[in-house]
Amino acid sequence: MSGRDGYRSMWESMYGQCDAIVFVVDSTDQMRFAVVKDELDMMLRHPDVADRPDLPILFVANKTAAPDACGASALAGALKLHEHMEQDRPWRLASTDAVAVSGQPADDGLNDAMEWLAELVKFTRQR
Repeated sequence: MSGRDGYRSMWESMYGQCDAIVFVVDSTDQMRFAVVKDELDMMLRHPDVADRPDLPILFVANKTAAPDACGASALAGALKLHEHMEQDRPWRLASTDAVAVSGQPADDGLNDAMEWLAELVKFTRQR
């Protein structure tokens, strides 16, 4: 579901029904990192997320090949991922770029990340 203002209010209605969360961040829009962090904090505090420590969260840093992109470690720091994510909650930060930049092929980091997420969901459903 989109992260635009009009859609964010609908997020919490989906938390109880989801098997995983994919949280995409535009790594070129550093001015919005504070807003992203606030939304992330609200999501993590929501009972349908907070009460499910096995609910995996995949963070995707998009547009990472752009010249003004923030690196993955800087993004993790800006969002305080290592501080806010619970020890037992499965999570991962993937860096990706969906389009080719300067003649370089598009990054397939998303494929690996989605495979990781699919395996976790499959494992969780089998329990």
